[in-house]
Amino acid sequence: MYPAYNRTDPDNPKCTEDSVDPADPDSEYGWEKLFGERRLYLSFARNSSLRVRIARFHNVFGPEGDGGEIEVWGDGRQIRSFLFVDELS
Repeated sequence: MYPAYNRTDPDNPKCTEDSVDPADPDSEYGWEKLFGERRLYLSFARNSSLRVRIARFHNVFGPEGDGGEIEVWGDGRQIRSFLFVDELS
């Protein structure tokens, strides 16, 4: 959901919340995430008494996930953060 230009410089990755808007995700998946999180859930929160919190877990992996291999898309120079499943708690 983060703009592609935030992930193309390996020496200066930027995946912070203030970099989400203005929106420029590189896929439909990113647009769906933005719509669901920012527009739908937060709009609902403004119009109801329900408090909404959004948590975004980036690229969570663990021992049961991929059989010891990670598929790299593109040229391999994009910046991604990874989180081991045990670190979620």
